[in-house]
Amino acid sequence: MRSPSRGAFTLVELLVVIAIIGVLIALLLPAVQSAREAARRSECKNNLKQLTLAMLMHENTHNALPSGGWFGQWLGDPDRGFDKNQPGGWIFNILPFVEEQQIRDLGTGLTDRQKWPVYQERDQMALGMMNCPTRRQPNPYPNDQGHTPFNSRRSPFHARADYAANAGDVHYLETYVVSALASKRDFDQVLSAPNWPQKLSWTSGIVTSGTPVPLRAISDGASKTYALGERNINSNNYEDGHEHGNDWSMYCGFQDDIVRSTYYFDDGSGYPESRVPVQDTPGLDFEDRFGSAHPGGCHMSFVDGSVTMISYDIDPEVHRQNGHRADGGEPRGGTEDLGPF
Repeated sequence: MRSPSRGAFTLVELLVVIAIIGVLIALLLPAVQSAREAARRSECKNNLKQLTLAMLMHENTHNALPSGGWFGQWLGDPDRGFDKNQPGGWIFNILPFVEEQQIRDLGTGLTDRQKWPVYQERDQMALGMMNCPTRRQPNPYPNDQGHTPFNSRRSPFHARADYAANAGDVHYLETYVVSALASKRDFDQVLSAPNWPQKLSWTSGIVTSGTPVPLRAISDGASKTYALGERNINSNNYEDGHEHGNDWSMYCGFQDDIVRSTYYFDDGSGYPESRVPVQDTPGLDFEDRFGSAHPGGCHMSFVDGSVTMISYDIDPEVHRQNGHRADGGEPRGGTEDLGPF
């Protein structure tokens, strides 16, 4: 006997199959996205781990954590060491400890003018470990503001980092260096400037302008003091240089492209001022705060090398204390600003 033949799918059956496939895709897609974000978070966390360990290797070699450099319009110079004479910031100073000695050495032995085109090219050299994969790729991004450093030519593109060092409990992040150095455009002027470099007693973070911080100055303990963290960036400006805190090369000196604040002050008026971390948001600029593209929080490393995710809802006083290297866990007291300016 011949077996009965099976006809084609009916339209109703085909629609049911399509609907089932659609439901399965809808169920799987969030899980896939979540897994990808988990992988990106893990990579970002590892970046901060390696960068913090590089800072500790710097300390082991030079008896202090890396300096924050000079005013932000100066770039790192391979012939000027690792102390107050070095205009470059913490990223430039840890290059030998993240296997990028060749980048730090670019321009070695040349005259100041001969170094300008070399620095112009160096400004564009991105490093994978300096960028959070959730936010953006390690590419050079346009110098839309046309910034020109004091010791280099203008570069059309900048390599930018997504991580910043802890400048501590400081109200206005760049006020000190702007007041002390903004008009100083040659090496001798900077090194002879009054009230510069900063005294440690005028600072509270682990990276300062011109003064490397020794581990002994972190009296609150390495496991209780921030070293580095992700920095907040307006998500509209990831790939351009229009935001104030995202407009210079990562090889520059002390400014909000590479350092951030943990400031908090409550004068009892009902309007406390805080620098708690903020998630990247379209149209919102928080150039002095930590933050990230991750939902829920941003990664922060501590001086001992540990890395954790800090909630955007962290208590602002706890965040402030984590940024202060030597407050003994006590609430803020005295005036809001440190130093002579």
